[in-house]
Amino acid sequence: MARRRTARFDDLIDALQSEVARAQRSIDARHQGRLQQLLDLDGQGGAEALSYVFQVKVPGPGGERSLRLPLMTLRPHLQHRLTMASLELKTSFEEVPPSTRGGPPGLAAAIGASEAGRKGLRRAVHRLRIALFGPQPGAGEIALDDRPLRRLPPPESR
Repeated sequence: MARRRTARFDDLIDALQSEVARAQRSIDARHQGRLQQLLDLDGQGGAEALSYVFQVKVPGPGGERSLRLPLMTLRPHLQHRLTMASLELKTSFEEVPPSTRGGPPGLAAAIGASEAGRKGLRRAVHRLRIALFGPQPGAGEIALDDRPLRRLPPPESR
């Protein structure tokens, strides 16, 4: 019989929140990179917007005038934000012996569980959903069979 690999449920939640936050940081870095492509350094090392310069004919004695059009004004600069991520798993649960003598028994979840458990017993399969919402890294909730079990605070507030 294959040995089960165990992990704490909170580790799964931490990893999910961490990866969603990393994805948001990657999106932010790409956005900053796109903005940097529209900038150049001026003579003093400061940022200056790349621009098209046009010579425009002006009626009257002036004749021509330069018109400067920054490239940044030619496209919208939307900052994309992750506002929702959800992980749904089919699970079954079983009670496991206490890890310490006299301690409370534990609850083990078999992720991706089939309906056949050990010794040919049928186990109920449940739908476990971990949802993160709001700008990420943000809060979330855990639900079992569409019933809320626990709210998740944002990672920085733990």
